[in-house]
Amino acid sequence: MIGIGEISGVIASGVLIAQQAPRDIRGSVIGIFSLCGTFGIMIATGIGGQLFDNWLPQGPFVLFSALGWIVVIVGLIIRKRIVPKNEGADMAVGH
Repeated sequence: MIGIGEISGVIASGVLIAQQAPRDIRGSVIGIFSLCGTFGIMIATGIGGQLFDNWLPQGPFVLFSALGWIVVIVGLIIRKRIVPKNEGADMAVGH
């Protein structure tokens, strides 16, 4: 279940990244973002396995819960700094 959540998070966030990336480099941005997400999953899963083996069986859940809270906090801090791109305005200028 954790693995499904991790993969779903990478795919969903890739869609959000695609909305913000410039059109001419959108594919490259999505590719690098997905690559970094994959490395993050591998590292976090390895750390979760170590926590399970050496600390508590609940270790992976504690790790991913802490990481989830960090993401929420960072998201709340930076949410006002994000300026959505209005691609419709770009098209209207040409007409």
